[in-house]
Amino acid sequence: MRLLQLATGPGQMLDLHPNVSVVTGLDDDQRAVLVDAVTRLARAEAVAGSGLLEAYGIMFDLDPELLNVIEFAIGDLDPVVHHSQLPSQATSSETRALRVNEHRMSELSASIADLVERRATLHQAHEAAVAAVDKLRARRHEAELGARTRQERHDELIRRRDELSARQRGIDAELADVGPSLASAHSARAEIEERTASVRAAVDDATKLRVSVEEELARLDPISHDDAQTEADAARATLQALEAKIEVERAEEAERKRARAEAEAAAAAVHEPPLEPASVRLERLDQRLQDLEQLLVILTPVHRAAVEQAREQVVGGDATPLVHSPEAILIADDLDQVTEQLAEFEQGAAVSSVDVSPADGRARLDEARQALLEAEGALRSTDLDPDLVAKLEAVHAELVDAIERSYGRFSPGAKRAAAQVDGLRAAEEELLDELGFASYSTYLMGYSIGSADPQATAALHVAREELAEAEKVWRVLERATERALMHAQLMDERRRILDAARRMLGHAVAHGLPQAELRSLRVPAVSAQESARVLRDLLDEVGLDLGDEDLDRDELLLIADAWLDQVDQVDDRRRTAADELSNLRLERIVLSAEADAELAVAESGAAEVLVADGGSADEPDPEARRRDQLANARSALAIAEQRLADATSTAERRSVLLDDLSTAQELEQGAVEVAAEAQQEVAASVAAVAPLANRAAMLEEEQGHCAEELLHVEAAIGGLEEPAPDLDAIDADLVVAEGMLRDAATSLADVDSSLAGVEAQRDELSLEMESLRDLVAAEVASDATPIKELEWYLLARLASQRSVSVAGSVPLLLHDTLRGFDAEDVDYLLTRLERMAEAVQVIVISDDPVVVSWASSVGLSRAAVVMLEPA
Repeated sequence: MRLLQLATGPGQMLDLHPNVSVVTGLDDDQRAVLVDAVTRLARAEAVAGSGLLEAYGIMFDLDPELLNVIEFAIGDLDPVVHHSQLPSQATSSETRALRVNEHRMSELSASIADLVERRATLHQAHEAAVAAVDKLRARRHEAELGARTRQERHDELIRRRDELSARQRGIDAELADVGPSLASAHSARAEIEERTASVRAAVDDATKLRVSVEEELARLDPISHDDAQTEADAARATLQALEAKIEVERAEEAERKRARAEAEAAAAAVHEPPLEPASVRLERLDQRLQDLEQLLVILTPVHRAAVEQAREQVVGGDATPLVHSPEAILIADDLDQVTEQLAEFEQGAAVSSVDVSPADGRARLDEARQALLEAEGALRSTDLDPDLVAKLEAVHAELVDAIERSYGRFSPGAKRAAAQVDGLRAAEEELLDELGFASYSTYLMGYSIGSADPQATAALHVAREELAEAEKVWRVLERATERALMHAQLMDERRRILDAARRMLGHAVAHGLPQAELRSLRVPAVSAQESARVLRDLLDEVGLDLGDEDLDRDELLLIADAWLDQVDQVDDRRRTAADELSNLRLERIVLSAEADAELAVAESGAAEVLVADGGSADEPDPEARRRDQLANARSALAIAEQRLADATSTAERRSVLLDDLSTAQELEQGAVEVAAEAQQEVAASVAAVAPLANRAAMLEEEQGHCAEELLHVEAAIGGLEEPAPDLDAIDADLVVAEGMLRDAATSLADVDSSLAGVEAQRDELSLEMESLRDLVAAEVASDATPIKELEWYLLARLASQRSVSVAGSVPLLLHDTLRGFDAEDVDYLLTRLERMAEAVQVIVISDDPVVVSWASSVGLSRAAVVMLEPA
């Protein structure tokens, strides 16, 4: 059931999409009206005349009286999902602590960045002060040198300058000798590499030729000429045997017809019921399947572990220090059950899938049905004689009545009705011939053989085939939707059980599933009197009303044993019903195929009604079956002969390709050998270039050192040639520089101390955050991400609303549920919900541009952005 229109106020109307609607631009009052309407609809309530509903293609007003007629399974159904209800919104103490620490870490990181920047500035100032002090001390030392010392130093520097200049000239001369040799070696290496490139190309060409020949050999049909000849001989023998068998069948059929004619008079008193059609058997089988499914719902698994544990405590007598927790065992049992269901679900028979969205599948099905109606309309006869039509319908009604009365073998009038069947059937066939129809079914569809247009007939067949394919795709999509919703319900159930396990254990479930830990959880034991009270309470909870009756220990144990025996019987019945259900599902697949075949025969007009022994049954035309068998055998023979011809051609081609492959392999081997020789030449050229390049690099490096030292010597010589500086002025500058150095060192030490303290806080906080991250990450099952948990939760909510009345589902409303989510997560969640919207309508109230953008991008056939329109 889908909500298509809703009045939110005077002159205000919402036109909703049948699948997914993103409603935007509503104020608080208008939102409240929409939420209230969807909530009331799930409870079979409504405001008269406030909207429009659709169910199974039928439109009707949102009327309270009409909703009262529909049988709603209301229960505690909540069709509205709020943001606060999402499972990932629950914030644990570890999560809150992690967020506080993350904020603190951000502040510490900012402080560290400021201190590092300040430290770099102070370090530069300290280095500048050190350089200034060193320079002034050097100047003062030089000033203290006597004139003789300055002259000796000057002469020494002059000699060193001459030595460096001479060494530079020698290096320049040696570089002039090495340069041409190195250039020549590089040129020779380039020529060799150029030749090597052409050789490598030849190797690649030879390899490509070999690979192409091998690929063509692999593509050839592997069948041998002898195997193909054997297949052709077998097909020819099969055709000959079939032709002989058909001749025998035709003779036997003629004999049976003669015998049937002679036995009709004698068999008039006894009439066997006709062979029951597969569709009827399928209907009865579906009813049995439904009964078994309802029985399995009734025979729900009973958690007996708590009662068994309480019984053991009563039997044990005196209190023990610790016992296993019954509640934890119940949680472990629940987790085992849902895990087993998930395993059976995932290991079950794979459902066929198609690369088509549900919206496209529905559109294709509707188009195919409309095309079939138009094709049938093009073939309907309109110029029929009204008198003949009236006679035909009267005769057919009498025939149907006679056949029904003839089924009752021991009822009054059964013999007389059986005797009338042949005469009425002959009269019906005569009238059908006059009207130009092959059978009464073609008359009902209006297809006249004599007046049928070949093109219209062909179009009708094409339309039927397209409808059959569209229905097949739709059934696959329905099964895929059902499996996805079932899987989401199971995964959401597992999430809730894991939450209970985490609360029971007192810590996050970090790795795997916690059944073993739950079952090993021990709690303080109780006294004998208390254990008896616990057992009595548990028996009351499972449905045994013990009232105020005073029961002793033995009586209580006797009642508990009887209940446990009854639980065992229920489990046995459930297993038996489950096995029968599995077997019947397999049988249904076979019956469904038979029913489809019967329907195809009925629609093509190839069915023939046979009357035998007072009953009737629909059977295919034996002659048509024989023709089909002959056609299939002849087709198989043609295919086998063609395979024989192909095998001959393939053998010849394989011989040619093998020769080509041998040639290609020889070419490739030769090219590889040439390439190896070329590679050796490249290695030799590299070996020749390397010593020259190394020598040139060493000379250039030495030349750079000489130039750098020469600059220092020239600077020192220039300093000695200047007038001697004033020592008093240098001392004054040195005092100032040393003071600046002390200040810079003190400030730098203070910053280093502050930085070390903040970094220590950061490291300590980082360790604490790492521990918190492990705890927070462990709160989620190891095989599920937060977005997956949200998907399973939302799909489980949707699945709970898909079959709540005879009119089907009720809409699911997301009230600003996805605010604050990333665009990628919004697209993922809404796309998953949209694929299920063929089962349950989805309405989203949101002004979030990310949500609105998704609805605009997927196309109007799948979703729509809805705003208030004037009524």
